[in-house]
Amino acid sequence: MEQSLEYEYKTMLTKDEYLALLPFFHDGVKLVQVNYYFFLPERIQRQHRITLRIRKLADQYRLQMKEQTAPHTFLEHEVVLTEEAWQQACENNWQPNAILELLEENYQVKPAMLHYAGALTTIRYEKREKLGLFCCDYNSYLDTEDYELEVEVEPGTALEELHPFLYRYGISYHQAAGKVARFWQRLKATKTK
Repeated sequence: MEQSLEYEYKTMLTKDEYLALLPFFHDGVKLVQVNYYFFLPERIQRQHRITLRIRKLADQYRLQMKEQTAPHTFLEHEVVLTEEAWQQACENNWQPNAILELLEENYQVKPAMLHYAGALTTIRYEKREKLGLFCCDYNSYLDTEDYELEVEVEPGTALEELHPFLYRYGISYHQAAGKVARFWQRLKATKTK
């Protein structure tokens, strides 16, 4: 199992801001990724701020558990899955792996308590700069779409260091909820209709 610490700032964009920002990424990389989200017991999801997803990128499936450890900071655990294991997980028939062991050991969450919730597709443009990895995302999920700018930086990097870039492109920074939070909010809204 791989582990990494992620430190990031993100802000929502209007469609016009997104389109104005795309030329910055002309020499960057374009990716399409799909996040398949899973319900955890609500007390665990809220109290420990944990997200469980399978990310499909190209032909790879990666089970990822993200734990928020501090504002803007996440500890990410990751294991590679086969396509068969991904399909089985979406049918709530999990194959054993290190993340499931971690969930059971640390949070008493058994695989039978995990349920597929839905998918979010992201078209992402990435570009590495001195400040960090800049990611410009178009997201579609549950009959909605949105746009965001995410910048992955080194721990301790102040938000103010991002301001000149935002100013250059006419973007006002507004701390954005993560993709998974927006996904859950939209899912809840669609269920109450």
